[in-house]
Amino acid sequence: MSISRKIGLALTLTLAGLFLGIMGAFSSRNVSNGVFSAYQKARIDRQANAGITDFQVVPLDTDNDLDFVQFTSPEVGWVGNHYGLLYTTVDAGKTWQRRVLNVGIERSGLYFSDIHFESESVGWAIAQRYGKPGEDLCVRQGSLLRTNDGGQTWQIKFTKKCVELLRITFTAGGEGWVIGHEFIHQKEEVENRFLIMHSTDHGNAWVDISEGPNRLMIEGDGRVLDSAAGIAATGAGTASLITGNGHILDATENGTRWRPSESLALYSLIPEVKAMSDGSVTVNAGMDGSHGTAGMVARRDPKGKWRGSWFTDFWVKDALFLSNREMLAVGSLLPKDKELLLENQRQGALLLSKNDGLDWTIVFKSTDRRSVNAVALNTDGPIWVAGSRGLLVKLIHLEN
Repeated sequence: MSISRKIGLALTLTLAGLFLGIMGAFSSRNVSNGVFSAYQKARIDRQANAGITDFQVVPLDTDNDLDFVQFTSPEVGWVGNHYGLLYTTVDAGKTWQRRVLNVGIERSGLYFSDIHFESESVGWAIAQRYGKPGEDLCVRQGSLLRTNDGGQTWQIKFTKKCVELLRITFTAGGEGWVIGHEFIHQKEEVENRFLIMHSTDHGNAWVDISEGPNRLMIEGDGRVLDSAAGIAATGAGTASLITGNGHILDATENGTRWRPSESLALYSLIPEVKAMSDGSVTVNAGMDGSHGTAGMVARRDPKGKWRGSWFTDFWVKDALFLSNREMLAVGSLLPKDKELLLENQRQGALLLSKNDGLDWTIVFKSTDRRSVNAVALNTDGPIWVAGSRGLLVKLIHLEN
């Protein structure tokens, strides 16, 4: 093996070393409730049969990557990406129709950082406009868009410059949460602040509730160095927010009160947060590149106790907890063959664990798609995954 290939392999395995004992440093002075880092090492059985009885690859008229999939009822679902590609089904996935996002603003340079549907007709999208490299951060502009006709037309409900909007989510009762960043000019510098908004009326009115998180995350010199990464509604008027450094902030009373809880050691992985019906909070994170490949899944139970698993050969892009012990994870699987590993080969895969994330079996693996990016469970049972180059798969059954 050449020296350059040895170096490449060493870089790929860097994060495996991190898992074995390097602790991340958390600097925010007001957040000090401890850090969870006791991950168990996830074991992937590449030979086992995970119990899939049938799956169907659904053809779409695109070769673009798909970033999300969501069902709002057994019949109605959505799949698309962050660049405005959107498809919908009203017959449980038998057929899919393309929706053109008529957003009423200039499409050039828009990035749809999040799209979330409340129902067959009502949905929300974040349209984020970025400036050119080196331009003032206040060139950036974030807008909240709402559709009432299933994505055919969209109306601007909120827009602001000097912001970056990242995530939007709604509960079944019409309670909404939005997170992002606001950029503030201070003398010759531009400082970052959390931007958190909340709605109790299906998004007709939004209240800025950023003061609490910013107060908790401010440094001794008055700056906020961390950033909001994800938010999940955990109940009526309550939510959990995760930052890029793994801090967890819990909100009550419609976001007017915030408190820190035990953080997660992420080792630079990029996190997402979700909530389960029992009040549990789940986090998945991952990354891939010259510095290494890794992923994690973790769950905080209703009593506040974390349990998590760490992958050294799987880039976790999304995860779905089916129960307190059973979970699905999707992403990119590293090959076992070292030569393929050094050639940067990846396989999109869906994994299943039935014992708290310790042991995993391969449910689905693609030989010609590098990544599976999203997973969703339809209310009548089928599991849907979406991935690179237009991959959309319906998984019919998982054996118990």
